[in-house]
Amino acid sequence: MAGERVFPWIITVAVAAATLAVAGGLTVRRDRVEAARLAHSRPQLSPADLEDQKAYAQALAENMAQGRAEEAKLLAQFPDLARRAGDVLFVRGPRGDVASFTDSGFCDGFDQCARWRLAGVVAVGGERLPHLTFTHGEGEAMSVLIGADGRLRVADVGLPLASPDGVWLVFGNESDDGGGVTLYRADGADLVPVASKGASCSPQAWLASDRLRMSCIVDPVGGGRHVEASLARETGDAWTLSYAGGAREPLSAIETEEGDPGDFFEGWSEKGYRRLAR
Repeated sequence: MAGERVFPWIITVAVAAATLAVAGGLTVRRDRVEAARLAHSRPQLSPADLEDQKAYAQALAENMAQGRAEEAKLLAQFPDLARRAGDVLFVRGPRGDVASFTDSGFCDGFDQCARWRLAGVVAVGGERLPHLTFTHGEGEAMSVLIGADGRLRVADVGLPLASPDGVWLVFGNESDDGGGVTLYRADGADLVPVASKGASCSPQAWLASDRLRMSCIVDPVGGGRHVEASLARETGDAWTLSYAGGAREPLSAIETEEGDPGDFFEGWSEKGYRRLAR
């Protein structure tokens, strides 16, 4: 008899437990559905907020597009070396794309963006290397040369100009705030820096394979004067900058360090560079 009295109580407890489990499951399911709905819902924006977003999107699109019209002409001229797909510039090798460079952010004077543009092609070391300009929002733009393997061959400030025989490459930066001249020598697939000078000069034209005409700014603190100069090779990797009037300034030798020429700038990958070929 005791068992008969207990049995209904057991049934009642079992039913109650099942009811609570189902109710709990339904509650958990409703909570998850509500959480998912809230996660995918967009915040309610006022008309003013929507206008601000639209204005920013337009300003960002215009900011990202700067320089692309000029670049398009070069891309049409060198379709075998580079192409653009939206915000991504691709450098091409014999078998296809070997590196990509992605534009990002809003450039307004702070280090918060990346802009890559094809600026031309430099023939040096027996190769045609795409010349890209790069800026990250502050400071001066850099020139980057990319090999057919997608590797950064060299990156420097200023404009590059290769010698007629393709052995030498000079970078020069003519600026009122200072500048610099750097000489590179082609050594197989590498461009080895050999000499430099803190002179505000830019290369104009090679007069021979070991001498070129330069345009320089002297006395930038006193207002600056533009003068012509020449950069000539003395012997080996030694070069001298000569000004009208007889003043001569030898370039300082650079000690070559081991490693990838592009390794000195650790932030390339963070600024949109990706090597696709290995």
